[in-house]
Amino acid sequence: MARTPEDFVAHYRKVTVNEKAAVQSHFNDLCELLGVPKPLDHDPSGTEYRFEKHVSKVTGKKGYADVWWRGRFGWEYKGVGADLKKAYQQLLSYREDLENPPLQVVSDMHTIEVHTNFTGTQKVTRVWKLEDLLNEGRRADLRKVWTEPQFFNPSRVIEQATVAAVADLAKISGALKDRGENPDRVAHFLVRTMFTLFAEDVDLIPEGTFTRLLTQAARNAPDFQPMCEELFAAMKVGRVTLAGRIPHINGGVFEDTSAPALSRAEIVLLRDAALRSWRQIDPTIFGTLFETVINPDKRWQLGAHYTPLADILDIVEPVVMRPLRAEWETLRAELAPVVVEIENARTHGGNLYTPGGLGQGQVDGAVALLTAFQNRLAAVTVMDPAMGSGNFLYVTLRLLLDLEAEVRATIRGLTANVAPQPRVSPRQLLGMEVNPYAHEIAGMVLWIGYLQWLREHGEQWPYKQGEEPKTPPVLDKLPGLRLTDGVMELDATGQTTGNVATWPAAEFIVGNPPFLGYSPMREQLGGEYVDRLRKAYEGRIPGFSDFVCFFFEKARENVADGKTRRVGLIATNSIAGGENARVLERILETGSIFRAWPDRAWIQSGAAVRTAVVMFDDGSDPERLLLRHEGDERKTETRQTVETPVARINADLS
Repeated sequence: MARTPEDFVAHYRKVTVNEKAAVQSHFNDLCELLGVPKPLDHDPSGTEYRFEKHVSKVTGKKGYADVWWRGRFGWEYKGVGADLKKAYQQLLSYREDLENPPLQVVSDMHTIEVHTNFTGTQKVTRVWKLEDLLNEGRRADLRKVWTEPQFFNPSRVIEQATVAAVADLAKISGALKDRGENPDRVAHFLVRTMFTLFAEDVDLIPEGTFTRLLTQAARNAPDFQPMCEELFAAMKVGRVTLAGRIPHINGGVFEDTSAPALSRAEIVLLRDAALRSWRQIDPTIFGTLFETVINPDKRWQLGAHYTPLADILDIVEPVVMRPLRAEWETLRAELAPVVVEIENARTHGGNLYTPGGLGQGQVDGAVALLTAFQNRLAAVTVMDPAMGSGNFLYVTLRLLLDLEAEVRATIRGLTANVAPQPRVSPRQLLGMEVNPYAHEIAGMVLWIGYLQWLREHGEQWPYKQGEEPKTPPVLDKLPGLRLTDGVMELDATGQTTGNVATWPAAEFIVGNPPFLGYSPMREQLGGEYVDRLRKAYEGRIPGFSDFVCFFFEKARENVADGKTRRVGLIATNSIAGGENARVLERILETGSIFRAWPDRAWIQSGAAVRTAVVMFDDGSDPERLLLRHEGDERKTETRQTVETPVARINADLS
């Protein structure tokens, strides 16, 4: 029994076996070394914390995870020198049976990898080698796997880093505006700059390309503008440069390749920003940068109504992911008998295809069903009708990729082969946005989020250094993201025609439409627009209704027409009263509200706003839940959600 770090390291440096007894001995010794509970000592019943946690056979070859602690981690061992990536893929396929723990740990006797699994966040991996356990600080951090899983949540650190990076760029924008530069040109320049900083940190363009350019320009400031414009021009079309091969980026972002002249002090500011790590930057915060650039009076257009991740998940999870996961669980149950037979044959070393037993056709059939479900996920369409800078769509994309990863891991387990490539992509997401800056940012946010997810999961990039430039471009235009008004039809010149907007078919609709009451509508949208809007919706939306009601009515219409399956939208809590409630009455006439938050806190531009969240469909979901928070609503880490089942949810959200 190892009593000191030195004893532990010396003992396990010699161990290479992988019998289950050795695995459990190692884990118990590790618990003693770190001063954390062992499974049997802490939970003799094994209901919360145990060795060999059983999972559904369809999810993996073994049928159990080596160690599990509810709400903290799943842990899978492999033999020394084995591919821990395969162990991680196995844990991915166990995820739902392990109740989606925040941490997924894979290890052998010499290496421990802790993979974060916080819903909707970027994935981060931390690694401990055997010798790291000699270091007291490294042991203290590893101990938090047992005692404080939230310590590993990357959101806080990533958000802090992103805010600092955005603040650096905001200084540049402030300086440019102060000397009279056109805000439009400044905004577009910063969009291109942000993506270039990200691209050089993830090797989309040769490492350090932009940083070296800034270092050179700091020596002679007039060189910045022509050198930067030359780099942007190369990213527009893709070409070989002195710095190396630049891929075809464009997608609209680099259509304009202009750059402003910068002073030496401004170039140094930009170089300091470039020295930050941009590979894990949180793209959902990008929109806040442009609130400092664009006229504050137009904030409502940009989606300054930035929504925290926890609030987005409270909508996307039940509206989009819950029905998709139900389909996945049904398929897993259907395939369970076939998979059990496959695993038994492999486990006992027998012939997989025996007379009277499992045939090749059954295996192929199981794989075909799984592949069909993967294709089903790749065909899901989700729309945000007032997408701002794309935050709802970004979170939805990551969740769809996560679910697809479980399906792909299951296919790999059945075929004993590599997992198929991801098919879920930003191209299946739809959105409408009236502001050109927000529209441009949204496309970039989705592509950066997609590239980050691929990188986190070790997947193949759509472009690698040394390859021919990719066609279409890395930032391929997303036709599903439309620069248009969400509730009124626009003509070719961008003027309203006076007709109601037409929405495309989308299986799911989620979002956070702008909050504007009667008076603010006239102030910010203009009296002529409001008069046309109210006339177009006459008989459907009462005359003094808030702006958000028009988005609810259009979503209701999509459901009633069979173009949309489920909807989840945020409004102020005033939607449940007065003339606003008429739109919820219409929803109940053609469908039902299956889940609602009648009143919850939300922060907008630093001020507390009381909101309502309404989720509705055509009446097919039998669930009816009213929800509220307990504790400090503004503290997403500690607040608790209370669900109250009811028989019906009324138009006043009672």
